[in-house]
Amino acid sequence: MKKRTACIPFLLFIALTFFSCKEIFGKYDNPSDPSSDDYQGYESIAATGIRLDKTTADCYVRNTVQLTAAETPSEATDVPDWKSSDTSVAAVSQTGLVTGVKTGSCIVTAATGNYSASCSVTVKWLAVTGIALDKGILVLGKGNSRQLTASITPSEASDITVKWKSSNTSVASVDSSGKVTGEADGTADITATAYDNGANTCTKTCSVTVTEGIVTYYANRSDSTGTVPEDNTVYNAGDTVTVLGNTGNLTASGYKFKGWNTADDGSGTTYSAGDTFTMPSSAVDLFAVWIISTHTVTFDANGGSGTMESQTGDDGSTITLPLNQFTRENYTFLGWAAESSAASADYSDGAVYTIGSDDVTLYAVWGAAVSISISSGSSITFTDVQSVTKGQSLTISVQETYSSYQWYFDGDKLDGSTGQSYTLDTSTVSAGVHTLTVFAADSGGNLSSGTVSVSVIN
Repeated sequence: MKKRTACIPFLLFIALTFFSCKEIFGKYDNPSDPSSDDYQGYESIAATGIRLDKTTADCYVRNTVQLTAAETPSEATDVPDWKSSDTSVAAVSQTGLVTGVKTGSCIVTAATGNYSASCSVTVKWLAVTGIALDKGILVLGKGNSRQLTASITPSEASDITVKWKSSNTSVASVDSSGKVTGEADGTADITATAYDNGANTCTKTCSVTVTEGIVTYYANRSDSTGTVPEDNTVYNAGDTVTVLGNTGNLTASGYKFKGWNTADDGSGTTYSAGDTFTMPSSAVDLFAVWIISTHTVTFDANGGSGTMESQTGDDGSTITLPLNQFTRENYTFLGWAAESSAASADYSDGAVYTIGSDDVTLYAVWGAAVSISISSGSSITFTDVQSVTKGQSLTISVQETYSSYQWYFDGDKLDGSTGQSYTLDTSTVSAGVHTLTVFAADSGGNLSSGTVSVSVIN
């Protein structure tokens, strides 16, 4: 008995040690970031070996190849250190990404502790085989500029240097990026040359005409995407010009394209696609017109109290109107309207609303509310006359709960009006005093009634 008791502390020690180790090494099992907070307190595991996924690799100048290191054991926490034996031939990042710098050979090594693995890298030259331009013909107005873009084949070529030249700089000039500017009426050829390793290998030419009889389109926003349409027609004074559409899908975040204008600030003449105008004796510039496309819907309590968050949406999009959060004593909420003086609602709670081209305020529409008490088995005519202005509404509610209700207006049964409350829309009611009567039946079929007089005032 004493021997068995003596074993208990030892067994508890073994169990606590096991679960403590489980807690430590389970929580920090194979951490990915030794600098993270989760890593603190983790006992590092030294690598006992390292290997690379490649022992030889080819790479072109200006291109990359990825090397991957694997440590032994796989749980090792050491981070390999990458080096190139000749960084003028190939550089390597600390993630093993090798970039070809110039032709030649070098050794890329990944080292951890006393272990290392190497890859022999040969950097080769990938020659240019062709060049293309995005435009073969370009028509410019004097003082106007257009961008030419050259494409090298293959795109991975080791040298993608392009040089630009104009055959007649007095007519059309070109800068080092391929931007062409009209200088004077006439024609010129703009040539793009691919220089492969310093040698002239491929050329491509764009024929440029500079004239006053041209229509030029501008995006008119530096942050726009897409391209402007190009009209390469040369017009004479008096010719009819048909305005082009947004064929290059110009877009700008938060804005909507609305056509073209002869002034960049929108103060000139606005044209839509398909409109026509008579060509003057000088060049015409057309600037994209942008309008704000995101608008705000604000909610006004309109005599009530409380707050509601505004809603936003893009021009033409739809939103679901939030449920009313405003209150107004002795009034019932009927919905929302665009005018503060509206007697009836244009939109109900939770209705789908289409965002227009401007910010808008929606006003709460309130109707007068009256609560009446009808005791079981009674027939009550209320002496207080409820006065409402024609066009406004009046809601009358029965305080008690009965099995069924039926409402009457001026003695006529209101079909379908069988709720505990009824809202009278006075816009279709003649001025004067009217009566609203409700008959309420309990579960035993016993009837009670209440009659309210309503004065509708013009």
